[in-house]
Amino acid sequence: MQLGELRETVQIGGPEPASQLEVVELFERTLGRRFTLEHVPMAALEAQHQSPDPLQKTFAALSIGYALGDSIPEATENARRYGVSLTSLADYAGRVAR
Repeated sequence: MQLGELRETVQIGGPEPASQLEVVELFERTLGRRFTLEHVPMAALEAQHQSPDPLQKTFAALSIGYALGDSIPEATENARRYGVSLTSLADYAGRVAR
């Protein structure tokens, strides 16, 4: 098998589940300022997911997952498998604020 033939889907995420709005709220509190938000209707994301362009389809799938609040139960195992350290949003936001 050649390297190009190997394909695997890996779920990524942090040590705890968080919605997009929870992440925005955390960064707003940490940075002491409000962000301007744009909300994309689910119908628009679903239409984008039907695109024949794999990149558009991937972005749509990620956005739909975020919008639905998907959690990644295997995040810790995947981090261990690939040598990645998971960082909580609070720790990351604190580092960004410095």
